[in-house]
Amino acid sequence: MVGKVRISPSILAADMAHIAAELHRLEEGGADMVHVDVMDGHFVPNISFGSKFVHDMAAITSLPLDIHLMVSDPYRWIPEFYDLKPYSLLFHLEATPLPVRLLQDIRAHGILCGLAINPSTPWQHLESIAPILDMVLVMTVEPGFYGQSYLPWAGSKIEAIDKNIRPRNQNLIISVDGGVNEKNAPHLAQTGADILVAGGSVFKGESYKDNIDRLRNT
Repeated sequence: MVGKVRISPSILAADMAHIAAELHRLEEGGADMVHVDVMDGHFVPNISFGSKFVHDMAAITSLPLDIHLMVSDPYRWIPEFYDLKPYSLLFHLEATPLPVRLLQDIRAHGILCGLAINPSTPWQHLESIAPILDMVLVMTVEPGFYGQSYLPWAGSKIEAIDKNIRPRNQNLIISVDGGVNEKNAPHLAQTGADILVAGGSVFKGESYKDNIDRLRNT
């Protein structure tokens, strides 16, 4: 499936001292949504945003929230975001051996449910739960550390998911997160990505719109 990809800038790369202005620049620049990485310091070593920050941010932007939980206890965290009605709630397959009930609960709240998978997690682990997934977030860097370089071999999973999982779930959305830039964006779109999560390649220079357009027009 090749089409016009959507761009989800990762707010982790923004200037946190001027977050309202940064969100406004993303809105003006044509971002499709904003990607929010919630880290607990346990599933990944770093800590990023808590529930209050995400709620405060939601109050000052019109962009849909693409929430990615890098947490070791998604059952505790996810209900904190139901009232925001975000575009999506994604948690890591590696964080729980019992993802199905939580996926169903997210969907029951009218939110797209999804799983993120680390570079070392085989795509085949998604096969048994493909029918109940709205989204898959393919990590092309290790989670939890900003500014890493894209891992080309991890990107091969996108094509495998597109060819093997999507036929069982035609509405599946494939998102990619990690080292995304204007050089690898065309390949990612061609292999099946629907959403590109991008940090440094959006939050640089004078025009976020130009940066977003370069990523989108692949």
